[in-house]
Amino acid sequence: MPFVFNSDMRIPARFRTIALVMVAAAVATVGAFGPSDPRTLEPSDQVRPSAGALTIDALIDIKTPTNPVWSRDSRKVAFMWERAGVSNLFVVPADGSTKPVAITTDGAAVQGLFWSADSSAIYFTRGGTLMQVAADAGQTPRPVWSESPGRGVVASPDGRSVAYVAGTGEVRVRSLVEGTDRIVATFSGSVTAVNWTPDGRRLTFTSGGGRGQTVRHEQSPEYSGAKIVYITNENVAGPPADTYVVSTAGGTPLQLATGSVGGGRGGTRWLDDTHVVFDRQGGGDFKRRGIYVADVTGGEPKLVHEDVKSTFWSIPGGAGAGSQASPTGKWFAFLSDRTGWDHLYVADVIFSSLSRKNRSSASCSSV
Repeated sequence: MPFVFNSDMRIPARFRTIALVMVAAAVATVGAFGPSDPRTLEPSDQVRPSAGALTIDALIDIKTPTNPVWSRDSRKVAFMWERAGVSNLFVVPADGSTKPVAITTDGAAVQGLFWSADSSAIYFTRGGTLMQVAADAGQTPRPVWSESPGRGVVASPDGRSVAYVAGTGEVRVRSLVEGTDRIVATFSGSVTAVNWTPDGRRLTFTSGGGRGQTVRHEQSPEYSGAKIVYITNENVAGPPADTYVVSTAGGTPLQLATGSVGGGRGGTRWLDDTHVVFDRQGGGDFKRRGIYVADVTGGEPKLVHEDVKSTFWSIPGGAGAGSQASPTGKWFAFLSDRTGWDHLYVADVIFSSLSRKNRSSASCSSV
């Protein structure tokens, strides 16, 4: 019977007992040769931190900034600042002329942060409710509406409106300036996510899809012999959701022939106002990955690059291997193990000419 190496292996009970005895002996030794309560030491015997030493209090006081978001006029930056496990929203001038000011102080969740159209206020969601607060501090965040109109609230590119889902399949747009609200589309299925196109003239949303699965792979390389089996588990995304696009003026949603296997920034990534790049797993054998470009106004997606493996796709699921559009929309980057090693590639959208950016054999985990 071959011996199997698996990350889920457990330590036998007899070895756990030996380990516990050794730990207990070590603790007893410390108790025999050291003071049981350091508080009984005389002040002269206390070990005092030297000047500039790193203490527990100093560690707790370390603040970690995350999730910076530029104001629309580029004069300020909003960000989350975490201290001792508590995060609050802060705003600081882009030129650093003054210290950051706290916009929230309660440590409650702040998600989906975006600036108002005139950069005077900040919006964010908390517990599914859209909140608003002035960007110069001194105010308490308050709900934008007395009653939340729906779910999945997402801001337009200019910050003047939000799109959301009411019920299961009604896509709506509400103005943050005039307060008007209108139906954009009524969909027969369940809408799971809604987003804006970069030009603000269309909305995309997804429906359907499924959960992923874990695929078990067993290997017995020649160097270790057939009696030793190495097991790896591959986490594979489920069936992709269908993607639709509809004009913000209203109309019938048009289904895009896209789909995604994950690993990118969203199911579809926009190249320009009418083209998206997306990934698709093919064949059902986890050996094929294609990168496509689709025109949202119609037509079949164009295959611009394909990876075909003789064994199976081996890049870790959290590596961000999916295609990423460049800011100009002329290039896309992605990770591939086509050579046997994980490398970062850049390809032209039109000609799909590959250019490998890291030529060493080191694994590249992010774009």
